[in-house]
Amino acid sequence: MKKLGLLVAPVLLTLACGGVDDILGGTDGSTVSPCAAGVVPYQVKTGVYTTVSVPSVTENCGLGLTAANLMTDRELANDGQGNLTLFSLSTTPKSSLGTGAVSCNMGTLKGSDIANSAGCDFSRSTSLALTVTAANQITIAVTQTRSNFKQDASGTTCKVPAGGSCTISYTANMKQ
Repeated sequence: MKKLGLLVAPVLLTLACGGVDDILGGTDGSTVSPCAAGVVPYQVKTGVYTTVSVPSVTENCGLGLTAANLMTDRELANDGQGNLTLFSLSTTPKSSLGTGAVSCNMGTLKGSDIANSAGCDFSRSTSLALTVTAANQITIAVTQTRSNFKQDASGTTCKVPAGGSCTISYTANMKQ
């Protein structure tokens, strides 16, 4: 019985991390792994991820963003089908930064919405290049474009950026 357990344990572990296709090959009957040789897919669990570093920040929106401003927790949701969603927890209610497929530790998450800040309503389009660097550890390279600025009803004067749009870019390393 002990020997049977030793044989079954790796199969169950593989199934928990990926699925039958990861053991037997693709759904088309192939035995080729979907990942490049040497790539070990890491698992990321749903939950709150803490930002451990923000190595780069650039923006031309006049916000004065610094790495310290971006050292916030974010929530990651994994649907178990290869799709991840990353949420900002700095707003109430939390807001989605982007959703997308992640395979072989890499993927692009995208999101767009209408946001409001400092007397302005504006369109916000976000793209996150997500890399899973270890189990429950990710790096995100975020590019957010803000455009279509319009005065809101708050009474605060909306200051439209030069050229009518602006971009925020940063990289963050996160872990659960």
